[in-house]
Amino acid sequence: MVLVALLPACSTGTTTIVPDVDSSVEGDQQVDEAAQSADELPADKLEARSDSVETAEELGSRENPLPIGTAVVLDDGMGGVWEVTLLAPDLEANEVVLAENMFNEDPPEGFQYSLLPVVAKYLGEETGTAAWDLDFAYVSAAGTTHKPFDVSVVIPDDLGSLNELYNGGVAEGNIAIAIPSEAPKQGTWRIGTSWGDAAVFFAAQ
Repeated sequence: MVLVALLPACSTGTTTIVPDVDSSVEGDQQVDEAAQSADELPADKLEARSDSVETAEELGSRENPLPIGTAVVLDDGMGGVWEVTLLAPDLEANEVVLAENMFNEDPPEGFQYSLLPVVAKYLGEETGTAAWDLDFAYVSAAGTTHKPFDVSVVIPDDLGSLNELYNGGVAEGNIAIAIPSEAPKQGTWRIGTSWGDAAVFFAAQ
């Protein structure tokens, strides 16, 4: 994969999109520096494979979210760097969640459980823990924000149960969020860093 577009940096941290590129790209060159700026990349590497070329400012915004399966590199600006990929979520996961543990309760009225599979590779200094270093949220079509700790449940393959990683280590697990039952497919996932301002939006599914 090639780093193809750098979103505008916030006060601390950056977000870099890492979509698939056409196999005809000469040499299948891979850029190793996660925080490399767009100005340092060759012009021919700045185009993602799509029918229309979109500007870096549009990619990954709430109005134009990235598709599920796109990898992004989140750099919190303080040594923590993660390459994150969201896999196909289950937006109607009530049965799965309730079957996982006898003490799990029904979601609040007007809400339903969702499960978001996450693959997170640590690229930073020292060590990192995916569930603590990364911030996960679901933003509804109505503009409300919902997070994992709004409702506490036991879930299968919980990302929060995984230990710290050193550079190159990969964590794979689920995040559970109780999301509004109204128009769940119209919302977006917001993935960011817990300690910086880097964040990006993904389509609901």
